[in-house]
Amino acid sequence: MERPQAASQSCGQLWPEQSVMWTWVLSCPRQLPIYQSKSDPEPPRTLAVNLVCGLLTMVGGHSNPCCTLCPGPYSPCVLSVSQMDLCSRSQRLVLPETQSSGVKRTQPRCLSRVNGWSLPLHAFQAVSCSIYLILSFITFGIFIPFLPSGGKSTTYVVTGGIFLFHLIVHLITITIDPADANVRLKKNYSKPVPTFDRSKHAHVIQNQYCHLCEVTVSKKAKHCSACNKCVSGFDHHCKWLNNCVGSRNYWWFFCSVASASAGLLCVMVILLYIFIKHFTDPKALLTDPQYEDIKDVDTWLLFLPLYPVQVKTPVVLSILIAMLLLVLASFVLLGHLLIFHFYLMAKHLSTFDYIMQARFQQSGNAAGKKELCLQMERGLSQVCLCLFSLLIQVGDKVQVTMRDSDMALCPNVCTDQDSL
Repeated sequence: MERPQAASQSCGQLWPEQSVMWTWVLSCPRQLPIYQSKSDPEPPRTLAVNLVCGLLTMVGGHSNPCCTLCPGPYSPCVLSVSQMDLCSRSQRLVLPETQSSGVKRTQPRCLSRVNGWSLPLHAFQAVSCSIYLILSFITFGIFIPFLPSGGKSTTYVVTGGIFLFHLIVHLITITIDPADANVRLKKNYSKPVPTFDRSKHAHVIQNQYCHLCEVTVSKKAKHCSACNKCVSGFDHHCKWLNNCVGSRNYWWFFCSVASASAGLLCVMVILLYIFIKHFTDPKALLTDPQYEDIKDVDTWLLFLPLYPVQVKTPVVLSILIAMLLLVLASFVLLGHLLIFHFYLMAKHLSTFDYIMQARFQQSGNAAGKKELCLQMERGLSQVCLCLFSLLIQVGDKVQVTMRDSDMALCPNVCTDQDSL
């Protein structure tokens, strides 16, 4: 069987002058050739190289090691480590962004927003207002009237005061314009904001000058892409308020979060008290004078004392459990946010500074992993080169041994070169 020319030029020469038939099978992704030959012009020095090529094909995923790794019968194989899939690096390429006119790109807002009441309103605003109204209506209309007469008035005053305080500071936080002083003095909110051109400027704010607001801003001011204006002492953009939180309204925002957490804690205590009393002493919850005309112990009156509505016990328990779950989830989220801002105040950081520090640490870790991967590649290349050298030496010794054994078996056979 005749061997292909590309293989004979690159991958190895088989044993010459022998009647022994050699078969070389290399696991190559493109082909699995089987070579059979009885004579070759050069002595075999690729027995070890062929084995290593097969090994590297499986390890490195080389497309055709026969045509690249072994340029000649006596040339040492050189391993291209960059062709090996090390450290599980993805070989997928990211195509550049298409420039076709059919692709829509996100453009900045044409007008700057004044505060949280500026259109468009955010859906989270509706969610927060709905939760506040539901909690207020059910707490003051259903569950506080169940409490004994001694603590009912106190609960109304304390819980109502916290809810009212939260409403006030929440509205103030939404209404305040957190923009930088120069922006508020010079900026016309009815005038469209120019589009930022990165071909002219690397950043929106350079040397404390905003190229979009076209004014000089304070050192800690940042340009908010949602509000499309520079915010003094920028902390973050709150979707629940639909407004930025900066130095002008940060403490109002903090009081809003703290008062909301305190109000949820009061509601949770009330609900847990009623839930426990229902199973231990249900009569303690039925102290209102309007219960005197009701003989059924499973009947409860809602919306006392103005509009009493009679319901059964399962209805009250269902409302109580649903409210308890809602209050617990809200308290966990707001409590976590409150503790986080306590931490930021202790570290003298803003939310924006904290996020930027976290990103910087992540980029540093990514650079460290990349350097470690490169070091592993260099080390593996050295190991593979040593393996090449060792296997080639072993192949030479095996070649000499087999040639001697063949000559011993056929001492009377002479070649054309010997006769000459």
